[in-house]
Amino acid sequence: MSAFRSEWIALGNRLAIPASRWADAVTDLETRYAEEHRHYHTVQHLDECWEHTEQVRGAFEKADWVLLALLYHDVIYRPEMQNNEEASAEHLAEQLGPFLSSECTEMCARMIKATKSHQATGHPDTDLLLDIDMSILGAEPTRYCEYADHVSREFVPVYGETAYRSGRAAMCLTPTLKRTRIFFTESFEHLETSARRNLTEELARTRSASGV
Repeated sequence: MSAFRSEWIALGNRLAIPASRWADAVTDLETRYAEEHRHYHTVQHLDECWEHTEQVRGAFEKADWVLLALLYHDVIYRPEMQNNEEASAEHLAEQLGPFLSSECTEMCARMIKATKSHQATGHPDTDLLLDIDMSILGAEPTRYCEYADHVSREFVPVYGETAYRSGRAAMCLTPTLKRTRIFFTESFEHLETSARRNLTEELARTRSASGV
């Protein structure tokens, strides 16, 4: 159960979603984020993101829309799927679309889908959400190593150890380190140095384990 469950409930109230419908949605969220194949993409990830969101709440134009998108951004997640983000946005729309404005539903969908490529959008709330989702990269080394281990436990059963290490280095670690900026907003630029350290150290460990 989320440490912020009461705040999840309050969010539904502020968005004027019927209490019974929102209660069902919260239960669905908790069930999905507790699926056995998840190790990183769990309620812990949501809680860490929620905490960062609260810390920069004053920077948002539509804070409650960002929080809703945050709750749903990984609601559909399977490592072998290529359309998790699209499916997550569709799940939100199917569950809550009738109770939200079309503008809210569409904006949440755009924010969720933006987490697929993690490229700056120029939209302040979306770029903040992307930085929040990536904030784990700038975590303390112990927490970062735990995150890296948990991600591997999600992917290795699907792709195998060798393919995972190769893909992790080529599709995540190296491209992220090549970016001019990992974080897009001033609110998270303080994590830039620690994120580069964590990524560089993981890349070195990955290459060593691969014999590169």
